[in-house]
Amino acid sequence: MIVNNLPAPTWRWLRMNAAEVDALPEYKEYKYEVTCPEGVSRSEKAAFDKDCRTGLGEEAKELFKASGVKVVQFSVASGKEVAEPIRLGYKYEDKAADVSGTEIVAEEGSSVTCVMTFS
Repeated sequence: MIVNNLPAPTWRWLRMNAAEVDALPEYKEYKYEVTCPEGVSRSEKAAFDKDCRTGLGEEAKELFKASGVKVVQFSVASGKEVAEPIRLGYKYEDKAADVSGTEIVAEEGSSVTCVMTFS
C-alpha cells in the first residue's frame, strides 16, 4: 500500500513524496490536547466516512474507517471570523502507533486558523 502520496513533489525539503508499507501496525486511538476558542463548535462524528479525506490516501482511509476511530470535527458557521486559533497538541511517544481523526470545517465566508503542534 502506498501512503502519504502528496499531490505536489516535496523531495526538496522532506526527502520523500510517498511511502510504501505492507500493513499498518496495531494502533490505538490518540487523544490530543485541544484549545477551542469561542465561535468554534466541536463535535464527534462516527468513524471516518466517505466525506473525510486523509493525507495517507484511500487505502489507509479504509483501514481507519474499519477501525472505528472517531473523527473530531471543529466548525465555524458561515460569515463568522474567529480571531483566536484552534490549537491541537500532539505528543507522541517514540515509535508510537497512534491514530486520530480531525476535521476542520470553515463554512462559506468564515475564517479560522488551526495551529497543530507535533512533538
